[in-house]
Amino acid sequence: LSGFMGLAVRGLFPEEIGSRARGRALGAQMQAEYYAGLRNPVRFDRARALNELAVREFADAADIARQHQYRVQLETYALCFGEARRFLAKSLGLECDDQNAIAEHIAKLEGPAKGFALLHWLRLGAHILDTGDELERVGFQAAFNRVRLHNDAWCRQPQMPYPAHGIRRQLSIIHGRLGAHDEALSVLGSLRHLQGAGILSLIEIASHMEVAALQWISNRKAALKLLDVDDGTRLGVRQQLHRARSRWTQG
Repeated sequence: LSGFMGLAVRGLFPEEIGSRARGRALGAQMQAEYYAGLRNPVRFDRARALNELAVREFADAADIARQHQYRVQLETYALCFGEARRFLAKSLGLECDDQNAIAEHIAKLEGPAKGFALLHWLRLGAHILDTGDELERVGFQAAFNRVRLHNDAWCRQPQMPYPAHGIRRQLSIIHGRLGAHDEALSVLGSLRHLQGAGILSLIEIASHMEVAALQWISNRKAALKLLDVDDGTRLGVRQQLHRARSRWTQG
C-alpha cells in the first residue's frame, strides 16, 4: 500500500515507509523462529532475516534497540557469542563490544531499560560460561567480578517487577557455573519474593532445576533439596509444580 501511495503522489512519500505494527509482528515471529532454532539450528537463519526486516520498519531508537536485543538472544542461543556482544553493544549505543564496556554502561542505566539490558547480558554470560571458548569465558567473568552488577537492585531487591525473574534465573546459573553454590541458593531465595504468578512461576521452577543440575555432582544432598523439600519456608521443584498445577486448575 505504501508503494502505491509513493507512485500515486510522487515526492510526497519516501521510497520506503515503515510500519510499527508490521515491525512488531516481525519481531514476534522472529522470536518464535529462534526458539524453534533450539531444536533445528537452520531456523536461526530465518530468524536473522526476520530481525533485519523488522529493524527497517522502525524510526524510534527505543524500538530499534529492542529489536537488537532480540537479536542478542538469538545469537546467544545460536552460540555466536561475538555477534551477541556486538548487537548488545549496538542496542546500548556503544561502539565497543568489550564485556567491561557493556557492563559499565548497563550499571549507569535506570528502570526497565537497565533491567532488560541486564537480562540479556546475564543470559549471554550464562551460555558463555557453559559453551564459550576460554577468551569469551575470561572476558565475561572479569567484567562480572569487576562491575559487580550482581549486587544491583534488579538482582537482590524484593518485590521487583519483570524482568527481575529472568535476571535472577540467569544469575543463579552463573553462580552455579562459577562454583558459588551459596550465592546461587541466595539468588533462588530472592526469586521467591518477586511479584507475579502464573507463567512467571515457571521461571522459578526452571531456576531450581538448573541449579540442582549444576550441584548434582559436587553436592547431591543440596541438589535433592532443591528438587523435593517443604520446610515451611522453601519449596522444591516437586512442591512448586504441585502448587502451580493446583492454581492453573482452579483458574
